[in-house]
Amino acid sequence: MKIQSNKIAGLLIIIFLVFLVILSFLSEGTYGGADDMTHYRLSRYSFQYPELLLNHWGKPVFTALSSPFSQFGHNGTKIFNILAGLTAAFLSFIIAKKLNYKNDFLVIIFVVFSPIFTIMMLSGMTEILFSLLVILTVYFVFSEKYIISAIVLSFLPFVRTEGVVIIPVFVAGYIFYEKYKAIPFVALGFIFYSIVGSFYYDDFLWVINKMPYTGTDLYGSGSLLHFVSKTNDIFGYPLTLIMIIGSSVIFIATIKSLLKKDFFQTSYFKELLFIFAPMIIYFSAHSYVWWKGSGNSLGLIRVMAGIVPLFALLSLRGLNFAEDLLSKKIDKLFSKKIENLLFKKAEKLISKKTLKFALIIIYTTFIIIMPFRQYKIPVPLGNDLKLIKETSEWIKNSKYSEEKIYYYDPFFFRFLEINPYDSERMQEKLPDKNRPEQDVKINNIVIWDAHFSPNEGQLPLVSLMENPFYKLLKIFSPEKEFTTLGGYNYEIYIFQRIKEEQNEENTKILEGLQFKENDNYTNKVLQYFNFENRVFTKDSVHYTNNLSHNGKKSLYINKSKKYYSSYKIKFKDIKATNASKILASMYVYTTEKLNENSLILAVSFSHDGEIYFYRSSIFNDTDYKLDTWNKLLLNIKMPEIKSDEDEIKFFIWNKNTDEIYIDDFLIEALIQK
Repeated sequence: MKIQSNKIAGLLIIIFLVFLVILSFLSEGTYGGADDMTHYRLSRYSFQYPELLLNHWGKPVFTALSSPFSQFGHNGTKIFNILAGLTAAFLSFIIAKKLNYKNDFLVIIFVVFSPIFTIMMLSGMTEILFSLLVILTVYFVFSEKYIISAIVLSFLPFVRTEGVVIIPVFVAGYIFYEKYKAIPFVALGFIFYSIVGSFYYDDFLWVINKMPYTGTDLYGSGSLLHFVSKTNDIFGYPLTLIMIIGSSVIFIATIKSLLKKDFFQTSYFKELLFIFAPMIIYFSAHSYVWWKGSGNSLGLIRVMAGIVPLFALLSLRGLNFAEDLLSKKIDKLFSKKIENLLFKKAEKLISKKTLKFALIIIYTTFIIIMPFRQYKIPVPLGNDLKLIKETSEWIKNSKYSEEKIYYYDPFFFRFLEINPYDSERMQEKLPDKNRPEQDVKINNIVIWDAHFSPNEGQLPLVSLMENPFYKLLKIFSPEKEFTTLGGYNYEIYIFQRIKEEQNEENTKILEGLQFKENDNYTNKVLQYFNFENRVFTKDSVHYTNNLSHNGKKSLYINKSKKYYSSYKIKFKDIKATNASKILASMYVYTTEKLNENSLILAVSFSHDGEIYFYRSSIFNDTDYKLDTWNKLLLNIKMPEIKSDEDEIKFFIWNKNTDEIYIDDFLIEALIQK
């Protein structure tokens, strides 16, 4: 009995729904990062604070549609995305039927198990809803409902801003097919939100004037082929291969029809214009802005989830073409009169149809397993989130739990379980980054993290460490060190706002927190350079009597040399197998503003001459004061040692050949008692 593809499609949707919901509840983490939490925060509290529905960064359409689900927590937002993703997959199936594709139900599998689509459905990000609106627009085009398609298209930029890059493609399509009445409706979304928002912002052009992606870009740039190089993480090679075949089929067929009078009416041209063109323009636009370092792009591959349904349709076209070729080969093979007895027996066991079906199943299986090969699913907590969770638990169980909290990483509101819009309990960012104590009440808590605070908040650690109105309470470091945006070693510092007369020197508190660690460790001095003795170091020609932090001399660094005071030791010579940390510190003095990242204190671990671990502490211009001695610290957890013969090397790197004075260069090992 032949099973209708509609029933297969319906069954697949139900199975995938149950499967993905289970995965969402098992996933503590998210590949959406802190952006995920910000979207969830806006969506979750939009019922209480309706103005959040007009937050430009949060994307008004996404916030409005996801809000009912977000009332049930972050998992509710993820379930919204799962439903949106499965709807996009089902619409792709319907379009495949309209185009008379064979194996039409397979497109559902192609959409759901494109690696980036799978992983983004387990988040609360906007890419999945964007893909739904894109494929819904395409669905109405192929249903000959052009005005409705234009209406849906008009709201696309209010789900993701880059939707503007594919709008001209559809407008060109409306012109090609003489559907001029649809074109004015492309502006409906802009007009709607301009009117609604004007009552709140008192600005009809708020959509333009409050665009969040303007100004200086912080994030950098990369290769033009960045997203191409990430193909396996985005779509997977199996799906990409048949997509290329499908696109080629459409191109060749379109070229062949160029001389025909009904060129614009062919299905192939329509697929080229409304499926291939939006996909490739979207992909190219993201590649370009990352290459040029514009548009606040981080080169995040998750954005490609927005075009997965289009990609999947082209892939199905390619699979069907490959199947037809394969079918001819199999038919030719079975039609041969082969006397081999073994082949005759095999022919009785398996039919041509069964063989074709088996090959498709095998290929589809490769597609299904790709997300689980490329990503950890269910999604675990990342190292940064583990530390944020640990920090939050400490705060909740401490005497500071009822104090107002200032934070920078959006995940803190989730783990602290506090309404982030309750200004009496929590606030994102300090009121004045230049005067951190301004308008912050005594005993309030500030959470400084090495990712968001210096980058998004432009709040350097030194502005709290050297501020007499703040006391360092606690520092949290990950089990395994890692760096974040800007080259900072990821750590979290907890400060309390105090009265000036209660001030303690935070650097001393930090040393106590870092080096003593509840008296469970002892310090072993490996090397101490006070630069008083000229005999035992090759850098002695650079010693100077001009000034010193301790004693009479210091090390004078200038453009004549880049590397100073290199110290090497083999792990076995530390004579402590239970060494937990390596600590280095030195005092730095400069009379002039340094170039960016001028001075670096670094350590490397090498095995057989190959470096396998490297960490550094950078003397940034935000971290020091002129005409005084500043302390530079390097505190690392011991990596996994490969051999007792491994070499540990410390050195000072004068990267930009500035003039600097160094004194009291101390290297220690922290040993567990």
